[in-house]
Amino acid sequence: MLPIRLMGAGGNNTDDPPGRNTEAVCVCFDGLGVPSWGITFGGWLPYRLFETVRVPWCVPSLGGIYLNSDRHQLGGPFTDGEDKHESKHFWHTHVYSFPLAAMMELLTNKECNPGGFNDFDIIMMSELDPIAADDELSLFIYFETALFANPLAIASCAIECGTLTGGVPPSSGQLWWCAGCWGPLYPFTNNATRDPSMHNTGSLVSARQLAVKHRRGMGHITYGKDNMCGGKMTPFLPKEEYKWSQLFARPEASGRCAHWTGESEYKTGGSARSIPFTGEDQIFMLWRYTDCCLH
Repeated sequence: MLPIRLMGAGGNNTDDPPGRNTEAVCVCFDGLGVPSWGITFGGWLPYRLFETVRVPWCVPSLGGIYLNSDRHQLGGPFTDGEDKHESKHFWHTHVYSFPLAAMMELLTNKECNPGGFNDFDIIMMSELDPIAADDELSLFIYFETALFANPLAIASCAIECGTLTGGVPPSSGQLWWCAGCWGPLYPFTNNATRDPSMHNTGSLVSARQLAVKHRRGMGHITYGKDNMCGGKMTPFLPKEEYKWSQLFARPEASGRCAHWTGESEYKTGGSARSIPFTGEDQIFMLWRYTDCCLH
């Protein structure tokens, strides 16, 4: 979580998003318009856990238990990720709230936790979401998918892959339909083109579920002086606001400890974090850069 910024100063993290707050004091208004003054905070905070699994209802974050004894019931496609008749992988994804700063009572201001979750809990399971398994249904719900279902749009993602490899942070305003070296963000399903890398495929479907959250009006922009009082909803993924750390099968705990959405596994070492057979399911922790007003 370090370095952090207090009153617009301190910390010199080159990964901090452009446009972050640099002012020392802030003011928020309650429902009656009464102002409340405070000092500013800025930093990377743990936000969510994403896990990708090959078998429905398996939850590695809870010790590898199964939440449903009938793994086929309401489970969508049953797959081990190695379908010999298709050129795609399908993995289920589970999303957990993980506001670690709030759970440890390091930051208790509601302005520092847009979204409102204050504990560890399951908030999404793709086994219960029919859109996650159906490309056609996703097209009818997220109609802009039709704009990017062509070779030119998909090939353009290589540009972002190259800039990320060169050390340039991502931007939500450019190639927002891409997830860099991982592939296209659309369609918003867990069907991903077969990739020999478990890390890339698991990362891509996790990024898609994060993008779905924004597209459904449940994601916020949380940095900048205009977003100090709880963030503002945005329908598209602000990639510069998020970073990822792999926790399982092998933790990403050396060097930078986190990577951008779409960053190459050859740069982050992701290809070495899968264990054949026993460690092919994955858990990622999502960091969110947050500017907020401390009262």
